[in-house]
Amino acid sequence: MSGMSEKGKGPDVKVNAHLVEKWLETQRARPQARPMRTAGFATNKIVRPLSRKHGKLKSSVAQIQTHWPEFAGRFAKLSKAVRVSGTKEGRTLVVEAVGPAATLVQADAGAIIKRIQARLGTDAVSAIRVVQGKMARDLVKTSPKRGLSPREEAELQSQLSDMEDGPLKDALEQMGRNVLGSNRKK
Repeated sequence: MSGMSEKGKGPDVKVNAHLVEKWLETQRARPQARPMRTAGFATNKIVRPLSRKHGKLKSSVAQIQTHWPEFAGRFAKLSKAVRVSGTKEGRTLVVEAVGPAATLVQADAGAIIKRIQARLGTDAVSAIRVVQGKMARDLVKTSPKRGLSPREEAELQSQLSDMEDGPLKDALEQMGRNVLGSNRKK
């Protein structure tokens, strides 16, 4: 009995070790079989960026603020969307408008709601509440800055001629241009 140990109580350990070693040599280098990836894995690369841009991942007020010029039309520069309140059954968009423009925005509320619902779905907004607010700084038109006259430019350069070139001189020159440019009578 070549497969039995000397005492006859079991298989020979040396024979099994040899067989295991041979089996490992033939099986060790094979890659593990993996299942194929699903189609959803590939489409995820296309769908995810689109859903971020057009989908429900943003809050509804962020989407409304992003597209407010499209929704409000001619009143976009005079108003802004502030928040959406309520539940899914009845959401109210709070719009802040400047002075008398609030009345005009309220009169156009039906058309604004239709535009919002066409873009974001019928459950996005069901009513608009318009509140009067102060004119935001970015909505105020500022007069364009004028350039300096040749006499003013020469005066500014003569006052700065004693200074070394550097960030301090550049800052003082810019400040001088702003001061001299704003003090000129029209």
